[in-house]
Amino acid sequence: SSEVSAYMVPTAVRNGSGPSDIDLARELFRQWPKDDPTAAIAALDGPDGASMRNYRFEVVNTVINQNPELGLQLLQQWSIENYGPDMASVTTWADANPQHAAEFALAHPCGYASQMVADTIGTEWAKADPNAALNFALSQSGDLANRMAASALKQWAGQDLQSAGDWLASASEQTQNSLSPAFIETWAKQDP
Repeated sequence: SSEVSAYMVPTAVRNGSGPSDIDLARELFRQWPKDDPTAAIAALDGPDGASMRNYRFEVVNTVINQNPELGLQLLQQWSIENYGPDMASVTTWADANPQHAAEFALAHPCGYASQMVADTIGTEWAKADPNAALNFALSQSGDLANRMAASALKQWAGQDLQSAGDWLASASEQTQNSLSPAFIETWAKQDP
């Protein structure tokens, strides 16, 4: 509940000695961000927040399911690099405005989660407009943009192998070298 103060949470967690106290704290940090994400985040960012780092995953999971942008910001802010949250809300977010989602994701890199997000955005964007997805991804630099482009091409090739192949054949040599593995992977699944 939003009535739980940032002071009360660390005290309850630090003084707990049994598994039921740990379970209670986990459940608190799963539910609290649903009602008041700002307060839950503040409790984990406060002076006693370092002792409760493990509960950050609970908050991130809840927040990213409600607000992918805030979830990515938290992953970046808390330096959570080796974690992959559920991508269902990212799919919806990417469907609504794929270019905005891509721009935001590239501006907030956060390790493994960013790789998953880039893959998801590339796939979803390519369902609606593979040319736009590839043009955007190729206009950017870095591993996340490359992943986004590869995911977009895989999706496109899965939908229309001939069109995706024609696009790749007309692309620059650098693009062909970069994206051919993604194309061939999809082609091999369809016709080894």
